[in-house]
Amino acid sequence: MIELLYKPITDIVTKTIASFLPAQKMSEKEKAELEEQLQNNILKADWKRLEKEFEDRASARELAKAELKNGTAFTSFLAAFHRPLWSIVCLVIYTWTMISPSFNFPDINFTGLHKDVMMTVVIFYFGGRSVEKVFAAMKK
Repeated sequence: MIELLYKPITDIVTKTIASFLPAQKMSEKEKAELEEQLQNNILKADWKRLEKEFEDRASARELAKAELKNGTAFTSFLAAFHRPLWSIVCLVIYTWTMISPSFNFPDINFTGLHKDVMMTVVIFYFGGRSVEKVFAAMKK
């Protein structure tokens, strides 16, 4: 790829030098020597390092695209945290309703539907985690 760019780069460098250096101050021989020196410097440049830089940038872009598919750090945190959080909240509320009469704490009145939802959340969390661990152990 770099070889394809060599000729256009040297043409640009040559034209740039010609525009910055007045013709009357430099002889044709000096201009030719300067152009040859610049072309040699371009040939000696570390093109492998430049190509590696392009590969690294492309790799970084691919990695960023892959990470975006998984979401941001915040959404990853929420995905990992919401299930245990709601299960623990349900357990705390359920425990509160069990011990509040004994200690004369204010009672939380729930309907049967509320209790069913809380029990379902707890069962899905702890039961789901148990199933996941059993299947992970079976795969090994």
